[in-house]
Amino acid sequence: VVINLNNSFSEDEHRAIWGFVERGGSLLVLGDHTDIAGIMHPLNDLLSPVGIRFRFDSGLPVGERWVDCIEILNHPLGDGVENEYQIEISVGATLNVSGDAFPIIVGRYGFSDHGNYLNSEMANLGDYVNNPGEQLGDVVLAAGAFYGKGKVLVFGDTSSFQNLAIPYSYKLVHNVFTWLCSGDGKIVKYSKNIFSILALIVCLAVFLTYLKKEKKVAYLLTLALVLSVLTSAVVNPFLIEREHIGGEDVVYIDISHLERISIESYTSDATTGLMINLARNGYLPLMLNKFDREKISKSKILVLIAPTIPISRDEVYFLKNYMSNGGLIILSAGYQDKTPVSLLLNEFGFNIENIPLGPVPYVEENPEEHQNEPRFVDSWPITKGDGTTADSFYNIEIENKSYDLIMFTKYGLGGLIVIGDSQFLLDKNLESLYDYWPGNILFLKNIIDELKDRGVL
Repeated sequence: VVINLNNSFSEDEHRAIWGFVERGGSLLVLGDHTDIAGIMHPLNDLLSPVGIRFRFDSGLPVGERWVDCIEILNHPLGDGVENEYQIEISVGATLNVSGDAFPIIVGRYGFSDHGNYLNSEMANLGDYVNNPGEQLGDVVLAAGAFYGKGKVLVFGDTSSFQNLAIPYSYKLVHNVFTWLCSGDGKIVKYSKNIFSILALIVCLAVFLTYLKKEKKVAYLLTLALVLSVLTSAVVNPFLIEREHIGGEDVVYIDISHLERISIESYTSDATTGLMINLARNGYLPLMLNKFDREKISKSKILVLIAPTIPISRDEVYFLKNYMSNGGLIILSAGYQDKTPVSLLLNEFGFNIENIPLGPVPYVEENPEEHQNEPRFVDSWPITKGDGTTADSFYNIEIENKSYDLIMFTKYGLGGLIVIGDSQFLLDKNLESLYDYWPGNILFLKNIIDELKDRGVL
């Protein structure tokens, strides 16, 4: 793996790398836009044996982001990647592809913005405008090549592999390393191509021969041709093993129930700050796009933040079994979001009361005096029914009456934490790009430490 190389390898090192690839090894190269830090020429020197080159530009979408603008071509890297948010490419270089090299990820609706060495203070970036002479459409963002018995994969951007992208792009990253370690080499590629061409020629010849004589045969051959194309599209997943992500450090943040959170990083309603804090405490946060029970069963923590699709009774039974086996569920929901999670709350004897407590603590002046305390955005008290054994992890007293805002109940080897605030774990209240609340960061760490002491984590 080579990332943002800013000094060329020596001749001996270069020869050793390509000897490794030729004998069946794989080379993954990650670069960036506009020759930042002088990486373009060393990377292109490294890639000289194959037809892939970094361009002095940045690949930009025609819109604000790559949503609906990017595409993974028919390649194993695309297996299971359902949308652009699972690719996480941002601003990187586009690639020139020639010879036997082939594009894998393209900016279908993107353009090449030429760099400007006079703009060194802004990383040599251009003017973010598609000018005459700059490529518009189908810019190559990732490409591959075969060399000897080995494979080469090049990304013009490092974003997909960065810490804050992994929670979204982990499926793509898994596919990258699985394909690089697979037996899908040059011989396999050419064999598939030759077989496809021969099949197409045979079908076309038979089609033309029988077109006038027997229309039914022509129709059947047309159907067979369509089926062959569809078959070729489903071959790629067989070159990618099912991901084996799991363990005591995996945390899934659910978005399969259309939780009221943003998947745009570092926005006020995002969970970027939560991901950072989980990582600081030794966990690997990942977004859960589908309610995959096998994935959840292999994880340690499942986070639910104000789901809008109701959690079904069948899912509640599964989650009880998950907790019984040692899983921890963190549920963050206010009264206005109680209905979709009511079955889960009722199962454990919890209720979120219709008593709006608002922001806690409520401080109009000098909020920094309270910054080492937990802070809530829109809090509602939690109550427990008779016979429910639960501990209060945080409560406040208003007019001589105590209200529990965070409660925990142990179940089997795991347990359930209920937070009576749909926004408690969001960036606006925990940590964002330019702001953070120390009290919540410390409080989250203290909860994790407490549950470790209790043997839950």
